[in-house]
Amino acid sequence: MNKINVVGSMPGFGLTDVEKMIIENADVIFAGTRNIELLNVNKKNVRPIKKLDTALDEIKDEFNKNKNIVVIASGNPLFYGIGTALIRNFGAEYINIVPHIGSIDVALSKLKIPINTVHAISVHGRPIKGLAQRIKHYKRVIILTDKINSPDKIAGYMIEYGLTNFRFIVLERLGYNDEKIRCFNIKDAINSKFSDPNLIFIDEIENFSPDDLSDKNFSMINENITKEEIRHISVSKMAVKNGDIIWDIGSGTGSVSIEACRYNYDGGIYCIEKNSMACNNIEKNMKKFSCDLNIINGEAPDALYNLPDPDIVFIGGSGGKIAEILDYSYKRLKKNGRIVVNTVLIGNLNKIISYLNNNKIGYDLTQALINRNHTIKNDMMLKPVDPVFILTAVKK
Repeated sequence: MNKINVVGSMPGFGLTDVEKMIIENADVIFAGTRNIELLNVNKKNVRPIKKLDTALDEIKDEFNKNKNIVVIASGNPLFYGIGTALIRNFGAEYINIVPHIGSIDVALSKLKIPINTVHAISVHGRPIKGLAQRIKHYKRVIILTDKINSPDKIAGYMIEYGLTNFRFIVLERLGYNDEKIRCFNIKDAINSKFSDPNLIFIDEIENFSPDDLSDKNFSMINENITKEEIRHISVSKMAVKNGDIIWDIGSGTGSVSIEACRYNYDGGIYCIEKNSMACNNIEKNMKKFSCDLNIINGEAPDALYNLPDPDIVFIGGSGGKIAEILDYSYKRLKKNGRIVVNTVLIGNLNKIISYLNNNKIGYDLTQALINRNHTIKNDMMLKPVDPVFILTAVKK
């Protein structure tokens, strides 16, 4: 069976004898510009990789001609590398991976930090969205950068999301003669220039004090917020797992999404809110609590069409379209996904139950009755918070 050989490489570390033999026997070699410059290969056989999609098409053409193909990758081809794309497009049985020491291995060795204590993230050719909660959760991370998501940009992003209590080390051009390792105050890194390629190592200097997600700490309109105790119950009913896609419809302050973000730091959370002033508050709140969420200023269900299919749908507000929103959300919900709906209105409750019953969808109904202490003269009483109906349905 003809296979595509994917060979890892790292500046300053040469190639193994096995890698040299594989490359020497190649009919055609695909490699990025940097790797072509580093390796002593027959240039007549080399095809530069500029765009991944184009390269995959060219590799497929040569593969169909039964050519002996070698793809030279940087470091470990399966760590956010081309090896993953090749397996996805050709099938694992047609790919032979020959890994090499990678830039993360080199970086952590130079810093004398065990690799098993660090979480690795790539923003190389990827959006920075969602990075804040990952840094906050993992506390010790190493980040693969690119020219757009450069160390100065990431430093500014961390300050914007309140992540200033971190050591910030930039490792530039590892393995080259002009290699540099510099430690920064995050504010100083914003105005610094960096040589490519580079990585960033970040770790927490001191433990953060836990976030106080009390209602009073959120920016809101007219105290319109899912109350703290109700929020805890609702998120519990959502059964959030890390990596989930969550739709928070009628997001208001974003408090439910921010609560869910504690458990879903690697997933995607989408706050759908039609009120633009409320959207401004969501942005303030998510930066205050270091949660980089997706804010969609629009009205459901129309605002949901371009979102990825959800694992969880939370509906905190419906604008009178509860049946329409439920129907669309349930159709898009993944198998075993959950819908959780909060409402204080009897009319809304009847519409929700009618929809679920008419469509033979099982559900659980809870009514949460919360009382809070309230000072009166020289004494205290318990004052009720509006009772909330919480409905939970699971897609079978």
